[in-house]
Amino acid sequence: MAENDRIIVKSVNKNVEDSINFSRVEEFGNVALHAVQKTEPEATDFLKTKGYKDVKYITDVETDSVVIVAGNGKDIVVSVRGKDSEKDNDTVAIFGEKTNSAIGGEVGVGYFDALYKNDKQLLTKITSAIQELDNQYEGKASINLASHSMGGALSSIMLAEIKARPDEYPFSENIKTILTFGSLPPYDAEFAENPEQRCPVILL
Repeated sequence: MAENDRIIVKSVNKNVEDSINFSRVEEFGNVALHAVQKTEPEATDFLKTKGYKDVKYITDVETDSVVIVAGNGKDIVVSVRGKDSEKDNDTVAIFGEKTNSAIGGEVGVGYFDALYKNDKQLLTKITSAIQELDNQYEGKASINLASHSMGGALSSIMLAEIKARPDEYPFSENIKTILTFGSLPPYDAEFAENPEQRCPVILL
């Protein structure tokens, strides 16, 4: 991705660049804020009304996580549910404590555990679902990460992992945008800024 293709918006509220297509923000936001709060049948029906006919609904009981990977042939949207239950407190509780992630930056201990524990169990479930849809669409779809709150932090870490390991994640070059709403900080700004891990970033 060329340097001038990047969209990095760090301001909150409405101080954002004119180049952002807000219909796309709204579209991905519907997945990030609404679909992941629903049960699997409800989410599938909701996403079909939005044109996403291919839906993979991922749950991880141990981390109490819900992730949706949805595709319409042109776009793939990946959304991790935000903080939604008492169990999530274990994931976000230790804000002051950091650990070195597998990609060399520092992240919150709870976030690291959620994605990487049990031999990357949750991370593997998500990336496998993305790869499956990417293969189905012959690598021609744009992949967009869109998540809220804690899900935004987990998505940021996941983006860095994927971008840092293109050989392991062949779909990495197709990731075009990460959109987060009220994301909790993953701690390390390099996740968005490191030249080896660049991707357009929109923070709302």
